[in-house]
Amino acid sequence: MLRLFTSSSSSFSSLRSPLRWASVVFSSSPPTSFASFSSSSTAWHLVRGDRVHIVAGRDRGKEGVIVKVLRDRDAVIVEGLNLVKKHIKSTRENRGGVITKEMPIHRSNVALLDPTTGAPTRVRMMFKENGDKVRVGVESGAIIERPALLRERRYPTSPRGERDTPLDVAMRVTATPSS
Repeated sequence: MLRLFTSSSSSFSSLRSPLRWASVVFSSSPPTSFASFSSSSTAWHLVRGDRVHIVAGRDRGKEGVIVKVLRDRDAVIVEGLNLVKKHIKSTRENRGGVITKEMPIHRSNVALLDPTTGAPTRVRMMFKENGDKVRVGVESGAIIERPALLRERRYPTSPRGERDTPLDVAMRVTATPSS
C-alpha cells in the first residue's frame, strides 16, 4: 500500500521533484477487506439457532433464526433473509439456472431477541451461583438459554458396533517396561 505525506496539493505534478518522492512511505501491512477482516478480540454472543432481529440493511425490522455463524468473517446467515439471486453455470452434475440463496449479514447488523419481552436486546455474559456461564439480556436481566438445536450433534458420531475394540482387549498390557 502506498501512503503519501505531502503538505501541498496532492496532484501528480507536485510529485515530480525528488524532495516530494522522499515523503512517500511504503506500508508493510496489506489492505484488509470485509472477507479477511476479523475482530477476534470481541466475544461472540450469537450462536446457531438464536432468534435475531435485523437492525440495518434491506431486511431491517425482520426476524429470523441463525442458520450458520461465520466467525472468520464476523457474519451470520439468517434463515430466509438477505436473499439474492445467483446465476449458476450449467455443468455435468448441475443443470444451472438462477437460484435464490441466503447471504451473510454482518453481526453488527443483527440483535438477539430477548425471550421474555420479544424485543431486540444487548447481551452480557454472567455466571450463575453454580458456576455456569450464561447469556443475560441487558434491558430485562433475563437469562437467554442456548438453543435446543445446539444440544444435538451437527455431525453424528459413528454408532458403536463390531468394529470397536472390546474393553478387555484394549486394557491388556502388551509390553513390560525394562528397568
